[in-house]
Amino acid sequence: MNRSHCLVVAALLAAACGEPRTAEAPVSSSPPSAASVDAERVQAVPPVPTPPVQEALLPQGLDTLCAGIDRAYWYRCAPIVERHQLALSSESVWRSDSATLVVQLLSGDTVFFRDSSMMAEPNIVQHYYREYVPEVGFHLLELHFYEGHAFLLVNAVSGRRTLVPGLPVPAPGGARLVVTSVDLDAEYNPTVIQIWTAQPGPLRLEWEFNPLELQGGVPPQSRWGLSHPRWLHPDSIEVRTHYSGGRLGRVRHVVHTTDGWVLRKPDA
Repeated sequence: MNRSHCLVVAALLAAACGEPRTAEAPVSSSPPSAASVDAERVQAVPPVPTPPVQEALLPQGLDTLCAGIDRAYWYRCAPIVERHQLALSSESVWRSDSATLVVQLLSGDTVFFRDSSMMAEPNIVQHYYREYVPEVGFHLLELHFYEGHAFLLVNAVSGRRTLVPGLPVPAPGGARLVVTSVDLDAEYNPTVIQIWTAQPGPLRLEWEFNPLELQGGVPPQSRWGLSHPRWLHPDSIEVRTHYSGGRLGRVRHVVHTTDGWVLRKPDA
């Protein structure tokens, strides 16, 4: 594990340890300060009744906005998605300046996300708005670090924040979220699958599995993670085996049993 990977993992652990038994950190009432993964809120504007209704675009649909971008330049996609989404959500999400993203909560409070200076490496944090996730009532931001990236879920009511290593996919009915992250080559990000309980109350990490823990001694080109999660129903998820270099393998299933969540063997 290199130093940049440790920085990303440390950020994830810091978010997870913000409160006992929950991965969400309380919203601060102090004035906005220097850039960090955390943000701060202040009383600012009158309440609004509901978040704006956006176009019905799935996460994959948002990524089609970046169809012409080479995979090697993936980081160029987030600003394009943000510009598209802010045009739809200008009454509740906006940029007060080029380095400050502002999200208005249902309470009327505002949450500020300040980007760090590009001179702040290796502690750079850049925030990009992605979408409102109505199934769970969270705004979703994409965060870029000096090396690696993550996603930040912001509760639209309380402003509480939960940092996750990959793009969250809500279950039918919104009771859970599944998150996958695969980085077998650069190892800037963890290779992991997580399931979060979304209702009731704050997000809670229900299950986490690191496939690399089963692969001691496996050659680098044969190592695998899990990606492309798809809910089949609230207790079953289809995923793809994801090998080094981006090659996809067999379909696998993560299912909820009386013993908890289990990763099944690959389909024949």
